[in-house]
Amino acid sequence: MKHRTKKALVLSYNFPPMLSPGTTRVLKFVKYLPKYGWEPHVLTPNNPNHKFLRYNYIDLEKEGINTNNVYRSRICNIDQFIYKYRLHKLIPGILPDYAIGWIPFAVQKGKEIVENDNVDVIFQSVPPFTSLLAGYLLKRLTGRPWIVDLRDMWSLVNGLRKGYRKKIDLYLEWKLLKHADCIITVSKVLAEHLMNSNKYKMPIVVIENGYDSEDYKDLQIQHNGQFRIVYTGGFYSGTQDPNGFFSALSNLIGRDKVRKDKLSVRIATSSHTYIKKVIGAYPLLNDVITVLPYMPYKESLEEQINASVLLFVRGKNVESLGVCGVKLYEYLFAKRPILALAPRNSLSAEVIERYNAGRVMAPDNISMIEDSIMFFYREYQEKGFVNCKSDSTAISQYDRYKLTGLLAEVFNDVVSI
Repeated sequence: MKHRTKKALVLSYNFPPMLSPGTTRVLKFVKYLPKYGWEPHVLTPNNPNHKFLRYNYIDLEKEGINTNNVYRSRICNIDQFIYKYRLHKLIPGILPDYAIGWIPFAVQKGKEIVENDNVDVIFQSVPPFTSLLAGYLLKRLTGRPWIVDLRDMWSLVNGLRKGYRKKIDLYLEWKLLKHADCIITVSKVLAEHLMNSNKYKMPIVVIENGYDSEDYKDLQIQHNGQFRIVYTGGFYSGTQDPNGFFSALSNLIGRDKVRKDKLSVRIATSSHTYIKKVIGAYPLLNDVITVLPYMPYKESLEEQINASVLLFVRGKNVESLGVCGVKLYEYLFAKRPILALAPRNSLSAEVIERYNAGRVMAPDNISMIEDSIMFFYREYQEKGFVNCKSDSTAISQYDRYKLTGLLAEVFNDVVSI
């Protein structure tokens, strides 16, 4: 007897063409869920437009995604109205977050999809956190189980409002999440935070971020005869401070420890204004550092695999300590040694050291950063490359295909209850 294909409504503000780590996580789940007997039906806003987002065309069909099952609903961009008339200055915290204008349209369209497509489970990935209200209402209206994927915690996000807004955020987090049938987090630290609060009785599961090995097919490896340090990704001003690296490298060049003609630092980032301002304070680095324009995702992966060493910078803020971003897992799979500027008590530092993937030092420990740069530079001078000693077998657990299998198990468990 042929079994009916099980279906999941994937409710996510972040989805191509929007660019974000959250987009990548959801996209890869949608790509691989059919391999585990689940047909995803995606609901996302149609062209959300505000100052925080970046966009790029991604061929969903090349990713193996059925575009007939990707639905885009309206969104009211009320943040534009609020910022245009400076209401955010008159009433601080008036805008909970940028998804608030999507909620009524997401609920209306989501209910239609659940009923017309005979959906078995609602899966929602956040932030933005106010979109949780749409997931909660869909659970109430349709009776389907609701699984929430927390890439961050509402109560831990950077810039959490103070005073009355902080109380409102904490209350809403608890009020909505307590109705979920299962909560997924990206790290054991966030899972422990939830469990230790004693507020949530549902299963709490960890499914980490990862890499998609298929993204690395046909990438070109090139050798240019230089010791190349590469950074890919954004810089969040106030939380990620690369000054320690630039200061250490400038010191080494100033003492003739490192030859400028044998050195190349390539930074592929969307944070051009910020990073150029930072670099401007180190004139000795003018001929060494190249700040690359925005590039397609696969080109950034190509930059990684052509590095001698990969630079990683992690912030000291609370939410950064307990989360490993997508970039770290890409770095692990690139199998290039990592020069990590990260707090010793961060999860990122723990992962890098666990897999022997590089060297970790405090972002402001200039002396140790200098020593680490020289450690890798000397090896490059001796061998023409820098060896990465990380455990490839252990790292393979972070393949997106395997991680999606864990998600499918959660779906199966929830619908069988």
